[in-house]
Amino acid sequence: MFARKEDENEMNTYMSPGSSTSNYAPPVSTPSASGKEVNLISKGTLINGDLQCDSEVRIDGEVKGTVRSRSKVMIGPEGFVDGDVECVQAEVLGHVKGSLKVQDHLYLRGNAKMDGDVLTTHFEMEPSVRFNGKCTMQDKVELTLQSKREEKTSSASAVPAAKSPVSDKTISSPDKAHGEKENKVTNGIFQKQAV
Repeated sequence: MFARKEDENEMNTYMSPGSSTSNYAPPVSTPSASGKEVNLISKGTLINGDLQCDSEVRIDGEVKGTVRSRSKVMIGPEGFVDGDVECVQAEVLGHVKGSLKVQDHLYLRGNAKMDGDVLTTHFEMEPSVRFNGKCTMQDKVELTLQSKREEKTSSASAVPAAKSPVSDKTISSPDKAHGEKENKVTNGIFQKQAV
């Protein structure tokens, strides 16, 4: 019935104005230490396909495909990546089955399991980690990530080349009378057709 002033102030810092404790939900994405949003793949989530983003990624679920980030990739203790990982920084506590290409700093810790080759500039690994692969360290590691502008430019230049008109040509075989197939080139695609 009666509450202290300090308790009310503390409670207000965790709740949005005008909300009660029954309908309060914490935010889905949280800003990282650098102030950027973090993409969170939570436990129980399965992604089949490649993942590419500009911001940080934390994987506590499962990804079957390539993971590329222009920032940090963190694979939590329950996280599993079945594919290659390419990023600026990486911290692995879970399992990676594929290659790791890290531009700056790679940190394998806890009970992490790494099955694949590593290419990085800086590498730290705790004694409890299981690492099966080859490690290559270089002064400079280049990522193969394309910027959004490069992707638009490359896809824009590829579209007109693919839609260039090609005249239809029919190539008859000498045994056409015997029920052999007739070959046809349509828009640059070679097709075999029955007569």
